[in-house]
Amino acid sequence: MVEQGEIGPAEVLTVRLTPRGKSVSATDLGRVEIAKELESSADPATRAAKAKKKKRRAEKKAIAVDAPKEQVEALRAWRLAEARKRRVPAFRIMTDRALYGIASEHPTSPTELIAVPGVGPKLAEKYGLEIIALLTPNEP
Repeated sequence: MVEQGEIGPAEVLTVRLTPRGKSVSATDLGRVEIAKELESSADPATRAAKAKKKKRRAEKKAIAVDAPKEQVEALRAWRLAEARKRRVPAFRIMTDRALYGIASEHPTSPTELIAVPGVGPKLAEKYGLEIIALLTPNEP
């Protein structure tokens, strides 16, 4: 494909083969070596971007595990109601990352809320008091 000009030499291709395809292509070792060469010569920026994305996924999972389920569900219900009221997708109100972060950190002030990953000054200003009230148990 490189020789034919369909792709550039820096592009990486991923090919998934069925078991039958593997048995057929295993006889042509030259092509297998070329595929390995293309894969190993991946652009460093692409590798770095993939590593960063993988790290973010792992962090998100770690935060999700630490977050109390009741608070996550309460925040999700609030976010969905707010999204419907404003006629926007729920992630436009608050991302999952921010939602899990808030549930796990349990902020009690707007300053603590801004310190949560994924929460910025705009979100804290617009919804901060409402979110804090939602997380604070009602006292008799």
